[in-house]
Amino acid sequence: LHNNAIIRSSQALDLETQELISIAVAAAIRCSHCLKLHIRVAKRMGISDDEIGAALLIAGNIANATVLAMATRELNEEKDACPVCQVSGGNGDPMDI
Repeated sequence: LHNNAIIRSSQALDLETQELISIAVAAAIRCSHCLKLHIRVAKRMGISDDEIGAALLIAGNIANATVLAMATRELNEEKDACPVCQVSGGNGDPMDI
């Protein structure tokens, strides 16, 4: 709560924008109780379901992009490795990772 007071005292972003960012971040990091709290606060502030939904779509889009980026990097790195020799230790079973 102390940190919230510090954040809320900032004049750079209005309170509604701060709450929508909090919703997006809570969704992206999959913090269920944080998300419930911030949605409740947003509704009490008069933030519409459409605005909350937009924040959630942005969070989902970014979270999805990070999953795809990480997985693509891993896939690209795996192309350079021998799945039998380097990954499985050379026992001949490509499923033995």
